[in-house]
Amino acid sequence: MSYKIRYIKEHLILDVDEGLWVLDTGAPASFGSVAKLEIHDQCYDITSNYMGFDNEKLSEALGENIEGLIGGDILNNYDSYWDLSLNRISFSTENMENRGNTISLVFFMGIPTLKVNLRGRSYNWFFDTGAVISYVAEQIEEWEAPVDKHDDFYPGYGNFSTEVFEDEITLGALNMKIKCGVLPSLLGMSL
Repeated sequence: MSYKIRYIKEHLILDVDEGLWVLDTGAPASFGSVAKLEIHDQCYDITSNYMGFDNEKLSEALGENIEGLIGGDILNNYDSYWDLSLNRISFSTENMENRGNTISLVFFMGIPTLKVNLRGRSYNWFFDTGAVISYVAEQIEEWEAPVDKHDDFYPGYGNFSTEVFEDEITLGALNMKIKCGVLPSLLGMSL
């Protein structure tokens, strides 16, 4: 079953009959303003918030009326194909045919991780579609001059600000340039 995806402030948003929902592989739990959400003919119970973060705060942060967030408790039930060129996502309870580069995922506490090579070193990074930039727990020694600053929020921690650096990573067979921030030390230690 295929659904429309929109982009709002660099976030991937699922557009369904029940409204607009942030797709967040880095969130363990879904929440929203409705009690039930149907995905791929399956009905899910939805809580009103996650660690005090609700759809009103999410809507305020994105500047658009957002019904909620779909996290790993729903997303991890499916094999999915994210076709960003067509702004579509497909869900299946069966294995889906690979139509692109295969990247292996390993799950840690319900959150997908992937192996990334950065400056000759291998790292396991969370695959977090709810974050608009990548994050590391400690600043990479070779990073000298930030290119930007980014304000973000993490439920249970709150607001934080980070300098943003650009670098290149290898992910599977892909080489790509990324923007990366450094998590506050307390948050970095907890993840």
